[in-house]
Amino acid sequence: MRIISVQALRALAAFSVLTGHALGAAASTGELAKPALPYGAGVDLFFAISGFIMVYSAQRIFTHASARKEFLIKRAARVVPLYWGATTALLAVMILTLDPRETLPPVSYIAASYFFIPNDAYGSAGGIPFPLLSLGWTLNYEMLFYAVFSIFIFLPRSLATLGVQITLLAAVGLGLLLEPTSIVLSTWTQPIILEFALGVTIANALLSGARLPITFSTLLVIFACFWLLLDPFGLLSLDQTPNDFRRLGGWGLPAALILGGVVLGRGQMSPRLEKPAALLGDASYSLYLTHPFILIPLEHAWLGLLGPRHLHGMVMIGIVLAIAFSIAVNRVIEKPMVRLLHRVRPSIRRDAIPAAP
Repeated sequence: MRIISVQALRALAAFSVLTGHALGAAASTGELAKPALPYGAGVDLFFAISGFIMVYSAQRIFTHASARKEFLIKRAARVVPLYWGATTALLAVMILTLDPRETLPPVSYIAASYFFIPNDAYGSAGGIPFPLLSLGWTLNYEMLFYAVFSIFIFLPRSLATLGVQITLLAAVGLGLLLEPTSIVLSTWTQPIILEFALGVTIANALLSGARLPITFSTLLVIFACFWLLLDPFGLLSLDQTPNDFRRLGGWGLPAALILGGVVLGRGQMSPRLEKPAALLGDASYSLYLTHPFILIPLEHAWLGLLGPRHLHGMVMIGIVLAIAFSIAVNRVIEKPMVRLLHRVRPSIRRDAIPAAP
């Protein structure tokens, strides 16, 4: 069963990333200053939601003999096809527009991008290792979380989630202790993975019957929003946000507090907002992956025709077009593709697989 408020948060997270990138594109011209707002925290909210929804939606299959296989197949069907499609589309564009003086990333790096293995396809020094489709860096973390979750899913919920939390904590601890130089190990031991554990904790609280008075949950969300705006660790001043404890404390914790305040609170969403929340929540993954295919051509066309003028208009048009495109992709490509994959796997019981986040 979907929680509409979580769908609304998924929509908010995707919209935050979209808006940040749209404003960033406009600011790159030097004619428009990007507002100092924590748009990147949309990713951290996504991670907390992912931890929450995996536990919440898998509650029916914990301890089942086929739980691991069903969980992994469901996750692969939900995540892989659209990402592979977007990566292939980008690769095709790169090949068609390749400057004779430039070369594509090595084949091994391209393959790593398809299979969610952290590897810097663009060879930049330090920072986050970006795959071919740079937005896929978050999916490298998602796949790690799915793998860890699948290890323990045969256990009762309380033990399974404890195993997940301990494993993620141990991974971060080993990263601090060993300081691995391997891109793969360095990526998968970053403190940002603890944001999944925070979502797991919130799901356990909800399924155990915990609830918050509406006044307290509202204050919790307000406090988290102020914390994001306060930016105590100076994340907004950085050119590239690290995935270390600064991000966990500056964006991850408040994102989890927002999620906890919303799902544990006793408030009700207005019925008028439920349908758009569900619509945008369903399309949030498409919006996250496909918005560069709208923003980048729009920026080139806008600057070519109008120059660096009326950039607020470019931002607003880009946001509207990206949302419309993502809804179309979700309805025409994403959902039919997932349904097709389920039909060719008839052994998967519909009542025993987690719903997509």
